[in-house]
Amino acid sequence: MLERLDDSYRRFFKHLAKRPPKYKKVRQRKSFTLKQAGWKLLDGNKVQISGRVYKFVKHRDLPGAVKTLTIKRDAAGRLWLFFSVVEKVSLPNGVTPGKMAGIDFGLKTFLTDHTGKTYIAGLHHRHALRRLRVLQSHKDKKPQGTNNRRKAAKLISRTHIRVADKRRDAQFKLAHELCDLYDMIFLENLNIQGMKAVWGRKVSDLAFYQFVSILKYVALKRGKTVEQIGRFERTTGKCSRCGHIQTLELRERTFCCEPCHLTIDRDHNAARNILRAGASAHTGLGIRKTRPQKRAVLLDARSPRL
Repeated sequence: MLERLDDSYRRFFKHLAKRPPKYKKVRQRKSFTLKQAGWKLLDGNKVQISGRVYKFVKHRDLPGAVKTLTIKRDAAGRLWLFFSVVEKVSLPNGVTPGKMAGIDFGLKTFLTDHTGKTYIAGLHHRHALRRLRVLQSHKDKKPQGTNNRRKAAKLISRTHIRVADKRRDAQFKLAHELCDLYDMIFLENLNIQGMKAVWGRKVSDLAFYQFVSILKYVALKRGKTVEQIGRFERTTGKCSRCGHIQTLELRERTFCCEPCHLTIDRDHNAARNILRAGASAHTGLGIRKTRPQKRAVLLDARSPRL
């Protein structure tokens, strides 16, 4: 904490910050970090911090030498121990091209692949709205600055944490399922902020960006490839058989090609176009090449925030 305070003052005197650091109350402090001193890991699930021994739930064994220990309090008042360790991780040596897949994101069905298989995502926040409204109403009736109001706020935070845990667990399972089926996965590069402005809370509840980061992490661990095609690539209004482009309104759920008379679900048609565009950019394959675009590779060694 002293190092953080010193760094804040240095940034202020170097004109990198607008104001000097402010004094924080105990309730405003969310975490503090200990290095090699001030703590000791005991046998089993016990840790000694500043002379006092605490029990904790041990999720996994520590694979290497511990460098720092961070104690963090979340919005629900729970305390978490974060150990940063030095670990030797062996990743797969390169990715061998194999079975490819094009996947389209939608609001009716969360994902649709090029074979027509659909993956449904649960709207966890929508299912918890009724409970959240009741808890928020109880909190609003409590006077400001009282312990009862703080307890009511913690109940709301626990509900939001529960919703986020359910969503993340389902997305990890779906990412492993896709990596079991395919070696190379091509996705869209969507404008999520623009979609939120049109469809609102449902886009946030589906959490497509979080799923993409989880899929990247799982694919990297398992030696798979995840790539995105260009944002302005025509996928929905383009025939996946003959390449004919036509307008398609949002309420039309079936794509009917006028020249070749192909009748197919719009999400299935878009997934096939995504696969062709991704394969064309990656290996030079595909029925018809589009104008050259910069390829966005989504492999990243950093794991998502857990």
